[in-house]
Amino acid sequence: MRRGRTRNAALALVMALVWVAAPPVVQAKSDVESTVAPPPTRTETIPKHKAGYVWAPGYWSWNERGHKHVWVPGRLLRDKRGARWVPDQWEEKNGRYHFTEGHWEPRPAGAASRR
Repeated sequence: MRRGRTRNAALALVMALVWVAAPPVVQAKSDVESTVAPPPTRTETIPKHKAGYVWAPGYWSWNERGHKHVWVPGRLLRDKRGARWVPDQWEEKNGRYHFTEGHWEPRPAGAASRR
C-alpha cells in the first residue's frame, strides 16, 4: 500500500514540474495591428504531398521587437475532415493593417475538399 502512495506522490510531483516548466501556449495572433504594410507575398513551390494533407501558404508575421515583418514559410497540415483551412492574412482598414491568424473553419455541407 505504501509503495502505491509513494508512486502516486512521485507522479503528481513530476506532473506539477512539467506543468510549471512547460512553455506557455501560443495565443492566436488575430489582434496584431501595424501601420506598416506587409511586403508582397512570396512565391512558394507547393511540395507534392499525400492525400490527407493541405498546403498552408507562407505569410508575413509581425515582429513586435524589431518592428518589421518576418516571412513564415508555408507548411503542410494534416487535413481535418469537415473543415477547410483559411490562410493567415493581413487586411488594411483606415491605414492600419490587421492580422488574422490562419485557422480551420467548418466546410459548408456538400463542398468538395480542395487538396
